[in-house]
Amino acid sequence: MTTYALAAQTIKGWRGTTGQGNTPDLVTTIANVNTLAATIATDVTTLQNYGRIVFAKGITAEDTSTGVTAGTNETAFTNLVQIPANTLAANDIIRVRARTFCVATNSTDTLTLKLKFAAAAGLTSSTLVLSSTAATDVANSDSQTLSAELRVVAIGAAATAKFNGSGMSFVDSAGTAIRGTAINDDTSVATNAIIDCGVTYTWSVSNANNQVRIKHLFIEVIRPSA
Repeated sequence: MTTYALAAQTIKGWRGTTGQGNTPDLVTTIANVNTLAATIATDVTTLQNYGRIVFAKGITAEDTSTGVTAGTNETAFTNLVQIPANTLAANDIIRVRARTFCVATNSTDTLTLKLKFAAAAGLTSSTLVLSSTAATDVANSDSQTLSAELRVVAIGAAATAKFNGSGMSFVDSAGTAIRGTAINDDTSVATNAIIDCGVTYTWSVSNANNQVRIKHLFIEVIRPSA
């Protein structure tokens, strides 16, 4: 961490308003401030070496537009979180958690959800699937939770950047469904460009009563100590 010393010599000779014998001169005061600043800088560096959160962000609103319409094609919810380019470093830990809610459902139609990383605006194309649900016959008011924890193995462009970890999904329906996802040194997403993190949905049948809404999506990037 860089520290900045105040230029004491530019005001040398000034005194406190009540006289030299009663108030420390400004040269001494500035020296004390510089000592304090150096101490703070050392303390901050020490805290950084214990690990820190370098990125944390969640969606600010539920998706009530694109993300609730019916359709049989894989469709991304409008609300997502973007990790800025070059935010990640090797050995960072990424934790992601999302939750969706079935506003309405039709008959025995099934719903599939996927939690993904992708190049910006590409959640339905070339992506890294962090967690997914099986095609499930959902009912009104069912909720789904998808989560993942990753380690950044390497950074750089796609084919160079590498992620390792696992994901899990939990479907709250007539029967409890838990599903795991393995992420083994995936190299499909670059870290030197914006990374979109979001959820996609796919219905088995296009019906106006098939509506699912994203309720929550949060990402946390933790940088461990050296």
